[in-house]
Amino acid sequence: MKNFCKTAIAIIMLAAITLLGTATSFAADYSLKKGDTLTYTLYLSDCNKPVADMVGYIFYDSNALEPDADSLEFPSVVSVTRNTDLDGYIPFNFSVIGKPVDFSKKKPLLTLSFKAKTATSAKPSYFIGEMDYMTEGENGTIKEFTFTCDYAVNGKLVEENAVPILPKDNLDEYQGSFINYSDGKGEQSKEDHQAVTGEIQKDIPNKEGSQSSMTTLMIVFVIVIILVIAIISVLRRHFSGDAETDEEIEEENGEE
Repeated sequence: MKNFCKTAIAIIMLAAITLLGTATSFAADYSLKKGDTLTYTLYLSDCNKPVADMVGYIFYDSNALEPDADSLEFPSVVSVTRNTDLDGYIPFNFSVIGKPVDFSKKKPLLTLSFKAKTATSAKPSYFIGEMDYMTEGENGTIKEFTFTCDYAVNGKLVEENAVPILPKDNLDEYQGSFINYSDGKGEQSKEDHQAVTGEIQKDIPNKEGSQSSMTTLMIVFVIVIILVIAIISVLRRHFSGDAETDEEIEEENGEE
């Protein structure tokens, strides 16, 4: 019995090591040959509110990947506007205020295929500018979420449930009230994760921006108060000086 248990434990450990090694090799061996088809599927889950509208972008290296415009689908959302005629990125947006989409459970947000122009290990990236909820008497930015993705090459899954890549720079014009994080998770994440942002648009309220604006207003208010006090003090001295001068003139005239 003891030998059987030891053998069973050894087999389980070996299987676990093998699976881990396979998963690692999927990530490490990811590569495309010229003409290969890469299929990218982006998933969304763990949203604490139904999604009423979204503005997003898919970025790709146009020297290495050619998107198949006809393959772009949004399986969980209807009436999505997109532009596949731009070089290097695809913007998309939707607004389903009357019927928001429940992404509390994992659902595919979009799927898109690319043709490899050359041998490459390039991967597409995503960026969300806006993702809002709207309920009766309440609306705002969704702050709890999880983005994951799958990669398939020529129809074969090579990476599953991966952390999707975010762009690293030149994000100012795409940044809205939504905050993207490096691990694909929102504020519900228990781990330290880095926010990936451009400059927050000034006309879009956000937690950090609101605090910064309040601080600025307080500073301006204090400066105004100080200036008012200084002006009043100068005026009082000025009029006080004029009064003394008039009295001196009258005294001089009386002496004459």
